[in-house]
Amino acid sequence: MNKRVIYSAFNDKRWFIVNYLKEKHDWNPVFIYAVEQSRKWAKEHYPDVIFQEEMALRNSVFDYSKIGRPVPVDANIIHSLSKFELSCLNLLEDTTGWNFSFYERYRYYYDLLKYWNTVIHRLKPNLYLNITFPHTISDYTLYLLCKYYYNIPILFVSPAPLLEGHYHVVCNSMEDQSSPYQGFYESGQKFDLKPEIKEYLDSLRRKEGKSPEYIQKEYKESKKYQNFQYKDFIKHILMILFGRAFKSSNMAFKCNQRPFESAQSRLNRFQYFWFKDRLRRSNRKLLEIYSSLSAEPDINRKFVYFAAPYQPEASTCPSAGCYEDIFLILDLLSSSIPEDWVIYFKEHPGIFLGNSKGSLSRNRYIYEKVNSYKNVVMIPIAIDSFTLIDHCQAVATPAGTVGWEAAVRGKPALFFGDVWYQGCKSLFRIRTLEDCQEAVRKIMNGYKPDQRDIELFASAIERASVKGMIHNRFRDNIKKCADPKLEMDRIGKALHHAYEKFYGKRKKS
Repeated sequence: MNKRVIYSAFNDKRWFIVNYLKEKHDWNPVFIYAVEQSRKWAKEHYPDVIFQEEMALRNSVFDYSKIGRPVPVDANIIHSLSKFELSCLNLLEDTTGWNFSFYERYRYYYDLLKYWNTVIHRLKPNLYLNITFPHTISDYTLYLLCKYYYNIPILFVSPAPLLEGHYHVVCNSMEDQSSPYQGFYESGQKFDLKPEIKEYLDSLRRKEGKSPEYIQKEYKESKKYQNFQYKDFIKHILMILFGRAFKSSNMAFKCNQRPFESAQSRLNRFQYFWFKDRLRRSNRKLLEIYSSLSAEPDINRKFVYFAAPYQPEASTCPSAGCYEDIFLILDLLSSSIPEDWVIYFKEHPGIFLGNSKGSLSRNRYIYEKVNSYKNVVMIPIAIDSFTLIDHCQAVATPAGTVGWEAAVRGKPALFFGDVWYQGCKSLFRIRTLEDCQEAVRKIMNGYKPDQRDIELFASAIERASVKGMIHNRFRDNIKKCADPKLEMDRIGKALHHAYEKFYGKRKKS
């Protein structure tokens, strides 16, 4: 089964996956899109492959010397992808929110499409593999072209650690992330809930409740960045002495209003250090603003718990689509709930962490606008999420795990984006005002999620996923692994199995 494959983000020991798929299934890499450290390995093992360094492309450096004359994009391509265009433009990052003009954003978007259009025309790939979500502007545009214009098969490993973080699944659609387990879920087959899945669901249903372990670890790690990073500061002072501090940070943040193609529009290493510290201080100030506008909730009232998302993040852009804008969601909810209900808006605590980019997507104006709704109340972030779930009439989220947690605990949940649990019939997927109004009507009439259906969905996830895949915190976890090659071969097998599952009929037809 010879394949001409574009590989994206297969760095570090993930090279073993590329070798496995080449040796076992004749999946030949024709283009590798990865970090600079992977170039030497790629050229040693596959001398004819085209290697593209990831950050160069994200910094608007387009090298056509190895792939041939550029193949322009036309109106047909642009129009076929137009529903995703806003997400693409929103994926571009700058240090203030004002450095990227609208013209620069769409010009860079068109330039990326032209580059990938050239790769596809010149190299004629028939498979695109990504080791994670195609969630940066550079690999997301490739994903869109492959899937929605050229009909090239796509596979990626979802970074969402499912069922307490122990399972990962291979997907073929960002817009239908539950498709890998939909077949079993909808088959009507009888199922026995495995003890570990039952324990997972039971733990979510316990009175005290607790967040998944991997989330707790991330928050614990983030606490290290709450204060000024003296060690980093000293390191950068030493870098100044050795003439290294003013080299490019290799980060894709635009720091001024010079043309994006210019190297002077990027942060150097010393500037990037201060940019991160400015964010830390801004996030702390943002928490003070949020707290000053918050009020203690009355949990005896009838209310919808709106769990705001962390932004900017792939779980909202591109996964939430237009509902990345929280005000679109608040508009729908505010106009749909009864007069005697209220919406309790709780900000995502990650927004305020020292190492987050939260203050790039939130400010005083946004919180004042949230508070301007007559039936929306901002509440302190310290209030326990599970307490709010247990006392609310419903939970609303763009695409957060809180929607699943609510359904497992027997509470109605409304979600607005594309998320791993979107195929579960016991949750309300909201696309239109009518969807929202109908969901509220059912909730008022006593709707509760079907727990047997929830268990079936969890069982379907378990059957379609790979347990113990080394994915999150990859560099740390692969070092603890006794046999990295064996573990990477497991991922290679999962990718091949997913290809047969999603696209096997193409080969036979």
